[in-house]
Amino acid sequence: RIVQNQVQLRFTTSLSLTLQKELFQHVMHLPLKFFSNIKSGELMSRFTSDIRQITGLANQIILTPANAILRLIVILTYCFYLNPFISFAVLIILSGLTVLCMHLTKKTRPLQKEIQKEHAIINGFLNEVLTGIRAVKSHATEDRETQSHGERHQSLHQKQITSNLQIQTIHSLWSFIQALCASIILGGGALLILRGELT
Repeated sequence: RIVQNQVQLRFTTSLSLTLQKELFQHVMHLPLKFFSNIKSGELMSRFTSDIRQITGLANQIILTPANAILRLIVILTYCFYLNPFISFAVLIILSGLTVLCMHLTKKTRPLQKEIQKEHAIINGFLNEVLTGIRAVKSHATEDRETQSHGERHQSLHQKQITSNLQIQTIHSLWSFIQALCASIILGGGALLILRGELT
């Protein structure tokens, strides 16, 4: 577990640093016209939350499946050693549930992009207000600006709740898959022991 955590930490830190350097170099070479069309808070959001989300996603896509595949290979090899039938049963269940989880994961992507976009808008708005760019414009419409800001946060909050629920469903489904596979392996092994085919 310690080795796995070190590998993950080194991977995410290295990726984050590389992305930040490349994004900064890219932004430094953009024409001035670009900066008049984008809010500084949106740009800051790209440097912070977007990079954090990309590194987290890369960790989930690359390291977590690699760990799971390695565990699966060891378990299936042992199951084939005990009884090929148990391994085939586990493979069939895992295949179906993996396809289901992949489908559910695809459903969460648009919502995650929407959350990311709304974070950038909120950060841009707050940055403008706090730096004084929007302070003069919002003085006459203070109530409307406060209400608009509250509505943006409420919308973002709802999307985060929905996204977290979807992600928790996927995690719960994977936990169920692991428990089901373990039950099949134990049940199949117990059945073989009772039949006298395995000692």
